[in-house]
Amino acid sequence: MGKRDPVLEGSAQREFSDTGFLHRYVYFGSAYFIGQEVVYYKDTPFCTLSYSSGLAGPSTDNGKVYAFLKEALLLSDPRFPVRGPHRYQSCGMHYENLANGGIERFYGSEQIMEDQRVIRPLLGWRADKAMTSILRHAPDKMFY
Repeated sequence: MGKRDPVLEGSAQREFSDTGFLHRYVYFGSAYFIGQEVVYYKDTPFCTLSYSSGLAGPSTDNGKVYAFLKEALLLSDPRFPVRGPHRYQSCGMHYENLANGGIERFYGSEQIMEDQRVIRPLLGWRADKAMTSILRHAPDKMFY
């Protein structure tokens, strides 16, 4: 699966499905964006994750930041596979996952820093156990 024609005008949409699950990711924007992910099981929605984020300034390299973010997200702890690891550092960039709660229900935020300056905050994401089943099943198929 992958990129789909968006249902909402001006948005981008990506999807992944397997074994009765469908993960739909709809977002608006790039350097600054608002997004929502919904997980369906057998056509019934049962989990959602909503958030907003953006790059801290026009001098930030969008491609570099999102390549680093994808690298970090693929390293999530198998015991708590939500977003990325608690902390990760590579190539002068630092990722921090500020998750609260447990595997059944969680919320939090994350940030990416470069030279001790926040270059990409992610504000307010929230999900429950349903999202983690997708993350465990196929983390390489996520769209980050």
